[in-house]
Amino acid sequence: MLIHQDFSEIVNRKKLADHDFLALHIWQIMNYPPDEMAVIKNHHCEFLAITDKMASEFNLSADILGQAFTAVAAIPLEVSTEVVRQELQLIEHVSRQMSFYFYRNPHGVTKSYMVRKRALVNPDSGNVVGILVNTEPASPNIMRKFLISQDKLPRRALASESGNLTQLQKQIILCLLTGINSRKEIAQLLSRLTASDISDVKIKNSLQLLYKEFNCSNVQQLTDFLLSNPSMYDFTEYPISPGNYLLEH
Repeated sequence: MLIHQDFSEIVNRKKLADHDFLALHIWQIMNYPPDEMAVIKNHHCEFLAITDKMASEFNLSADILGQAFTAVAAIPLEVSTEVVRQELQLIEHVSRQMSFYFYRNPHGVTKSYMVRKRALVNPDSGNVVGILVNTEPASPNIMRKFLISQDKLPRRALASESGNLTQLQKQIILCLLTGINSRKEIAQLLSRLTASDISDVKIKNSLQLLYKEFNCSNVQQLTDFLLSNPSMYDFTEYPISPGNYLLEH
């Protein structure tokens, strides 16, 4: 690592115990910009520090400090148990993880997030002392890559209808918002995810109904409208089940 001479001696001289090393990382996220979401956990995967934005976004309180994710009552136990399993694996292998986290908030709206986790290793002791978690809303381009790559999404997440839009129409909207706008590509992707035969013609017919619903005449107009009106696609019944989906890297 390249370090300016004014700082190299200070950095090389300072040695930190494991507790102090964790405290340093807590101090760092404490001084993050107010719109950033981050968490520090210890090597037992228990919450030590949560930024205000993270706590607000995921409805977390001080009661969760000192406890693992399985203690969050609002999260389905199968989801929280899987997250803790993934984190223990991260600690065991002293590695990093990237994942998509689909969270259903108290209002019944499911939102998607990109989550990056890495093991915190104290170089002075060589011990894995915790985990740093950084979270941000999932961008359309990354979401597109994720959707295209997944052949193992839960089938039950793609099997019901609610509201004014059919489940297929909601799935099409999700594709459009993530940059997938070819009828053929949408049909192939949804056929794979739903394990059913969805033709280009069926996508075309559903798009025509969406054009009528939102007073548009083509895919670009529909996509622009949806991007400008996010409330239109805050589905209470999201096309993908809540959970944490690890990305291969």
